Amino acid sequence: MLSSSFFTSKTLSASRLTFFLGGAGMGAWAPLVPFAKDRAQIGEAELGLLLLCLGTGSMCMMPFVARLANRIGCRRTVYLASAFTAVGLIGLSTVASYWALLAFLFLFGAAVGTADVNMNLQGSLVERHHKKQMMSGFHGLFSVGNIVSAAAVSMMLWLGLSPVQSIAVLVICGGGVLLAYGRHMLPFAELEGAPAKAKPTRLVLLLGILCFIAFLVEGSMLD
Repeated sequence: MLSSSFFTSKTLSASRLTFFLGGAGMGAWAPLVPFAKDRAQIGEAELGLLLLCLGTGSMCMMPFVARLANRIGCRRTVYLASAFTAVGLIGLSTVASYWALLAFLFLFGAAVGTADVNMNLQGSLVERHHKKQMMSGFHGLFSVGNIVSAAAVSMMLWLGLSPVQSIAVLVICGGGVLLAYGRHMLPFAELEGAPAKAKPTRLVLLLGILCFIAFLVEGSMLD
């Protein structure tokens, strides 16, 4: 078992913050949708294909995140995912080409998927260390981040800021907070003695199917 010195009260705070910021990054995209549609001059059918790229990017990246986090740690992985999330949001708030929007939304989806898996890895390790159920609270903060971010971007747009200006404010604020607390995240992604590989059981497969359905509903609600 790894030393408990890695787990501090700030580690717990950093975990909570990561879930909040993950939700904030996801929620920031929702108010940008009508602006992206107008810039690209696309119809409902093209918009539907565009939105599909977000989920496609996430699904393509998620299977590899655990291996990445095991190699470079949760801390570096969240930095990497956050950087690409910021790039994706800035691109989605500026580009007018339909194909550029497809590319940036795929990148954004891959970054969000990376952050999603990584924050759950961190959360599960923190939960195991504290020996109490915390995951529901973490995911609650993700939802709060969704709402706060969407509301903040919408408010800035209502006040007259452009989409890229609104996203820039969000990225600067979120990036500053992450730099302040990110160093307290775990530098690893698994505990010593954990098996390198494990064959999924029927229960794990069932839970995977349930998660797929839940994400499908969640994505449809966002769209």
